[in-house]
Amino acid sequence: MASVGARWPLWLMVMSASLIVFFGMGTRNTFGLFLDPISESMTWGREIFSLTLAPQNIIWGVTQPIAGAIADRYGAGRVMALGGVLYAVGILAISFSGVPIAMHLAGGVLIGIAQGLASMNIGMAVVARSTPVHRRTLVMSVVTMGGSAGQMVLSPLAQSFIEGYGWVTALVFISIMVLIVVPLAIPLSGKPVATPGSTQTFGAALREASGHPGYMLLVAGFFVCGFHVTFIGTHLPGFVAAARAFDLYDVRAKQRQLKRGVGSGNDAGEVDYAKSFERLRSRAHERFQSKRGRDILPAETSVRQGDIEYGSA
Repeated sequence: MASVGARWPLWLMVMSASLIVFFGMGTRNTFGLFLDPISESMTWGREIFSLTLAPQNIIWGVTQPIAGAIADRYGAGRVMALGGVLYAVGILAISFSGVPIAMHLAGGVLIGIAQGLASMNIGMAVVARSTPVHRRTLVMSVVTMGGSAGQMVLSPLAQSFIEGYGWVTALVFISIMVLIVVPLAIPLSGKPVATPGSTQTFGAALREASGHPGYMLLVAGFFVCGFHVTFIGTHLPGFVAAARAFDLYDVRAKQRQLKRGVGSGNDAGEVDYAKSFERLRSRAHERFQSKRGRDILPAETSVRQGDIEYGSA
C-alpha cells in the first residue's frame, strides 16, 4: 500500500494517533484497579473479573488484523471511531452487569473488539504512511508513548474516581471520557492508495513474514508482553492491597506509584529504542554508501579513462 493522501497536517495526525492510544491503552491499564471493588461489591471471587480480562486480551489480538483489513477498505478513521463507541458502551455495560456472563460479554468480548478496532497498530500504520522514512521510527515511538503516558495519567485518575464516587460511577466517567476517541479519529480518516501491480494476498504476506526471523521474534515478544505486563497490570494493585504492609492511604498511594512506574519505564524504553534505531540505521546507511562508492568508483574511473584515450586517439 502506498501513502494516503495528505488531507491533514502530519503533526495533527501524530497528535490524534497518540491521544487515541493515550485514552485506549491508558483505560485498558486501569481495569486492574477495579478488580477488588467489583469482586467485593458483587461478592464474587477475583477469578470472575480476572476471567473477564483474559478473553478481552485474546479477542483484542484476534480482532486487530481484521480491523486492519477493514481500515484498508473503508478508512482507518471510521474503524477507530467505531472502536471508540464500542469501547464506551462496553465500559458502561460493565457497570450494569449483575451476573458473571454479562460481565464476560461486556468487559471481555465487547471491549476486546473495541480495543482491536481502535488499536495502536492502525494509528501507527496511518501515521507511518504519511511520514518520511528517516523519521518513521521516531514518529511511531511517539505514538506508542501515548499508551504509557495514558497509564501514568489515567490510572491515578481512575483510582481517584473509585475512591470518591465508587466503582460504578467511576466506570461511567471513564466511558464518557473514552468517547473522545471518536473526534480524534477524524484526522486519521482516508484509505491507502493501492500500489499498481500489487496483488499479494493476506495469506501470501503472512507466509512471507513468517519466514523472517525478526517477525517470529516479534510475535514471541508479544506473548511475553501479554503474560507479564497484563498480569502485573491486573493483579499487582490487588496484591499490594492484600499484603496489608501499609495503611489504607499508603496502599492506594503505592498502587498509583506502581502504575506510574510501569508507564514511565515504558516511555523511557521507547525513547531509547527510537534513538538507538536511528543511530544504527544511520551507521548502516553510511557503511552502505561507503561500500557502494568503493564498488562504483573504479568502474566510473575506467570509463572516464577510456573516453579520454578514445578522444585523444
